[in-house]
Amino acid sequence: MEVRRLSLHLSWLVAALALLTVLGTWQMLASQQAQSGAPFGVFSWDEPDSPIAIVDFPTHLNFTRHFWAGEPPRPYTMEAQQAMVRAWVPNAGHGMPFAYSPVAVLLAAPMTLLPTGLAYLLWGLANAAAATLVWRCYLAPRVRDLPGLILALAGTLSLSFFSTLIIGQTSILTTVAIAGIWALLWDFARQEWRPLELRGSLLAGGLLFLVASKPSVAIAAGFLLLGARAWRALGVAAALCLATSLAMSPVLGGFPQWIGDYVALLGGYNQEQIGDFMRPGIPPQILTSLLGFLDQAGPGSPARNAAVCQVLWLGGSLLLCGLVLTRRLPPGAYFRLTLVWFLIFCPHVSATEDWLLVLAVVEPRAWPPRVAPRHRLWLLEAALLVVAVNFRQGVPFENLALAPALVAKFGLLLLWVGETFRRPRPAT
Repeated sequence: MEVRRLSLHLSWLVAALALLTVLGTWQMLASQQAQSGAPFGVFSWDEPDSPIAIVDFPTHLNFTRHFWAGEPPRPYTMEAQQAMVRAWVPNAGHGMPFAYSPVAVLLAAPMTLLPTGLAYLLWGLANAAAATLVWRCYLAPRVRDLPGLILALAGTLSLSFFSTLIIGQTSILTTVAIAGIWALLWDFARQEWRPLELRGSLLAGGLLFLVASKPSVAIAAGFLLLGARAWRALGVAAALCLATSLAMSPVLGGFPQWIGDYVALLGGYNQEQIGDFMRPGIPPQILTSLLGFLDQAGPGSPARNAAVCQVLWLGGSLLLCGLVLTRRLPPGAYFRLTLVWFLIFCPHVSATEDWLLVLAVVEPRAWPPRVAPRHRLWLLEAALLVVAVNFRQGVPFENLALAPALVAKFGLLLLWVGETFRRPRPAT
């Protein structure tokens, strides 16, 4: 069977595995709720001496409900976030901070009208559909050979993918949005920038607005639009974010006070400043970024580590952007290098965001196919990808003290940089 046809058929495998994961987890959480009487997504409610675990989606939905209720009045302060957790789970030993933007609060509003269990199920089904869409409409058409298919499968069916479905994180949907943005910007078949008319600019700006639920991911996606000189799309996204922020100010603590609260929350979103109650909610040992490694093994304080990573991330992203704007870096290489640079250096990146790498492995090589050097290192690329999206400190193995996922992402970065700057062979 031809590889592209096979890749299209495999979309059913992706859909089936995603559905089984969502339905199985929902059934388990519903059974736990029925047995313990705890809120949906909370474990060990009836055991006073045991730690309480809270699944990501239910706790974020709890925050969103409080935001819309206007209680407490300044929800982006850490004290308010602790109060929101305790109002939901009075005997919680720790909580998970909520650093999503007002865009996320707005988009999640319909979910607050539903019971938590039903909202979780619908969210999971939406993620399953989104993953199938990514495979069928983005990955499969770009798979050109068997190595490409293996890379796509290795990146898709991973711990990052399944953990996102289980805990209800947002990385699958943000991956869909970034795939859509890049498909609008880059003509894969012709290997050239696609001119954005008004409709395309509105669509790209709208997708960036959706990604703005997570400011750090939005900045990474914004660099893609910046590199493509998509000024109008950037303006559309900025206008939508500004309108949302102003309209929602009453439930965020009032303008401009909530902005100061939010900036302080993001600035103190590290192990040193986040506070004893929230600190266990973002353990550094499960991160796969440089910050997670430095917080465990580095000599500096968490605040300093975060500042260093911030400078490296933004500085490197600006450099890549400058190279593509001056045509010293091919757009396809810019896309993949921007993504992996973000996953390595951004101080506010979840380990589940590693699923973004699945978009990078099928992106065209540095040169058009007729002059592209034959890629002989795809087995090494596949091995690095498997480690990057499956291995993290503490999950699934407790003794991974050498940050294998981070090392693998550095390996991918070096491999892709080397591949980008190899000279093309003349056409035959």
